[in-house]
Parts: sequence; structure tokens; C-alpha cells
Amino acid sequence: MSRRIISLVGYSRVGKDTIAEYLKELASFIRVSYADPLRHTCAAKFGIPVCYFFGQDEEGNPFDRTQVHPVYGISYVEMLQLEGT
Repeated sequence: MSRRIISLVGYSRVGKDTIAEYLKELASFIRVSYADPLRHTCAAKFGIPVCYFFGQDEEGNPFDRTQVHPVYGISYVEMLQLEGT
């Protein structure tokens, strides 16, 4: 069985995640994001649950990552930018 790697690139909000989810459901592809390891790194570095960097709170509800963290004084997006996204 051969492996297929499909890379989806484009500007923010153009539907890359939508296409990835479609491929995952249609053909059992595995979705891997460039930023996933960075999200985990930020969670460990700042001591914040990783779900916040994925845009969800601890109950799985949507979370706005542009909110400023009360302790660090920067947004969750800015934390990711400091690490390299």
C-alpha cells in the first residue's frame, strides 16, 4: 500500500481545514497541521491547556484565541506568533 501526502496551502480562512476534514471522512486521510506541534509547545511553555490554542475551552466550547491572557498580557495568537507561526 502506498502512502499519499497531500499538502494544502493558502491564505487564512480559504477552506484548507474544510478540505482536510472532507478528505479525512471521504478517504480516511490523517490530518496533520504545521502549527499543531507549536500549539503543544506553547501550552507547555505557558502552562495553559492545549485546547485553548486549538480554539476551544476545557469543555469543548468555541474559544476566541485573540483574547488577551490575564496573566501574560498577550493573546493566545500572539503566544503562537512568539513561537513561530
